[in-house]
Amino acid sequence: MKSSLLITGASGFVGRQLLTKLDFSKYQRIYCLCRKPEHIPYEIQNMKNIEIIEDNLLNISMFQSIFKELDTVIHMAAVTGKANPKEYFKVNTYGTLLLLDRCKEAGVNNFLFVSSIAAAFENKHRYFYALSKEQAELYVKNSGLNFTILRPTMIMGEGSSVFEGLARLTKLPVIPIFGKGKNNVQPIHVEDVVKAIRQIEKESRYFGEILEIGGPDIIPI
Repeated sequence: MKSSLLITGASGFVGRQLLTKLDFSKYQRIYCLCRKPEHIPYEIQNMKNIEIIEDNLLNISMFQSIFKELDTVIHMAAVTGKANPKEYFKVNTYGTLLLLDRCKEAGVNNFLFVSSIAAAFENKHRYFYALSKEQAELYVKNSGLNFTILRPTMIMGEGSSVFEGLARLTKLPVIPIFGKGKNNVQPIHVEDVVKAIRQIEKESRYFGEILEIGGPDIIPI
């Protein structure tokens, strides 16, 4: 019986936090796909049922042999921040498609896709990150796998690139304002995102849902 887990984006901001909270006894093996394994806590790297794969989704043929062992995939790997538009679609969209294809071929049971609330925005003109996530979601929905799509809002917490970017803006001689400064945001702490992922994973809640999660406070930007 399959009892292994693959986490993509394991060394990222959310991935690192998730690894500190997982129930490692639930799986025979946990594969961590990441670009920067040194960012994964040392004590986790050395656990006996952890295997670090230093690679990316576009090289999936290099580690496709693990898929026959997998029961569940938690997919968080993505290009974020400032990037060439082609990079968003190459990694976030096409990379997700490659991953889904391998999962279908191997008979993986469950697929959790950590997307973004931006995928639900009405106006995504030239918002290439949001467009890439929206297209990736369509691939997940049509994959035939048991899936859940999680759409967090702006993720905050120590080490958050969004928070650090906003903090840098406050040090400028003149602080730029987005639009009229009255657009509402509903940031969520990374620990609450991890809590949601853990709950889905613990309950095997893969019923084709799209779950949007945000923090308790709605504030103007």
